[in-house]
Amino acid sequence: MEVYASERGWEILRMDKAILTINEFSQNVAKRMQREGVYSTYDLEWRNDISGRTIREGDRIDLGDLEVSIFEIPGHSSCSIAAYVPGLKLCFPLTGWHSI
Repeated sequence: MEVYASERGWEILRMDKAILTINEFSQNVAKRMQREGVYSTYDLEWRNDISGRTIREGDRIDLGDLEVSIFEIPGHSSCSIAAYVPGLKLCFPLTGWHSI
């Protein structure tokens, strides 16, 4: 899996407090969905050693049959981006921490 984030997103994803929040949220969701066992099967913890690609306004990601256009849309959070797939006429606003 390749992780994409804005420059500001990577700054946030390296913060100890953000890492703690991401992992606590994920574990709480797994517990609510009665899927806690997934943590013993897979390494799902976010850590500060995870790397990926920095994306910016105007970048395009080639998915083979589809292309994704990236837009920076700060508002809800300073790291927010949107991914637009022209071939499907779909826009995915990605606020906070997400992956494409």
